[in-house]
Amino acid sequence: MTVMPRPLRLEPLRTSSGVLDRLRALGGSPLMTFSAVLLVLMVVAFAGVLAFVVAGGHADESVTFWLMPAFFVVVGCWGLTSIWRTVGEAGSLTRFARENHLLTVAGTLAPDYAGSLFATRVAAVDRSVRTRGRDFVEVGDRFPVAGRLRLDALTTAPGALAERELFLRARLAGGAAGDRALGARVPADLAQRLRRFAGERYRVELAADELTVFGSEPLGIDHPVRMREAFDLIDALAAANSAEQASTLDTTPTSTPRGRGPLRVVLGVVAMLVVVPIGFAVVMSAADALLGHGSLAGALVLALVAVIAIVVGLVVRHLLTPTVPPAEETPRP
Repeated sequence: MTVMPRPLRLEPLRTSSGVLDRLRALGGSPLMTFSAVLLVLMVVAFAGVLAFVVAGGHADESVTFWLMPAFFVVVGCWGLTSIWRTVGEAGSLTRFARENHLLTVAGTLAPDYAGSLFATRVAAVDRSVRTRGRDFVEVGDRFPVAGRLRLDALTTAPGALAERELFLRARLAGGAAGDRALGARVPADLAQRLRRFAGERYRVELAADELTVFGSEPLGIDHPVRMREAFDLIDALAAANSAEQASTLDTTPTSTPRGRGPLRVVLGVVAMLVVVPIGFAVVMSAADALLGHGSLAGALVLALVAVIAIVVGLVVRHLLTPTVPPAEETPRP
């Protein structure tokens, strides 16, 4: 079946994002907001310490007095610069979606998606765009929620949490054609194109009336050629697996999974920064009483570190959880 290329305006992907587009992209991604708030607070706090040390004339007493706060200021500024570059890509994608009347999804779990990695909450949507209507297609990047975490996770979230990997997704018109137990139909020519585009370890899943491609390469949302190929591939796969021809007049209202708003993210970060230090102070005061019992004090500190890691993990998981799952994600009976 020959599928006509979808009309897309790719010019926004070829131009750099403005300040407003970047700020919208930042506010639309809970993890980016989370990282930016943490880094801003770190820069402000250590810049204040550095200013106090220099103004008080303590810089000459020991190099540590000014070197440590200066180091954290530099690291924080580097992280914020990295985030600004990342939201530049996201800003271009947002403008691309707006000019093509597409919906955007950013930085959220998507348990209502039929793809196994999303349904089991193993992966979250990094950034994606999707068409409107009941029978939609969606292209974007994902990142694993557990495993393969990198040390720079707090500098370029959400993409820095792990290597981005692409996904393509389609709701099939009239449901899936043929026997779903046999899997998706992937014509030989499409299989070769998918291997070149998505990587050798790609896989295609067919569940209910939804088809999902999980690739092992990043999509490259700022590359117009890659975006064009992504839409062409998922349109061709959807046509090969749909029981009916998709209607171009489908105007069914649609929504997308949304993460926490920027205000909630800021309040969550502030609450975390209040609770964790208080807990740390309480535990360390208890550790002082156990100084004569080195093993007990060490175990207490290790337990504190584990609790802090759990708290941060729960906060990140909460930020990734969509506030209101979209109703139309429920597969047709």
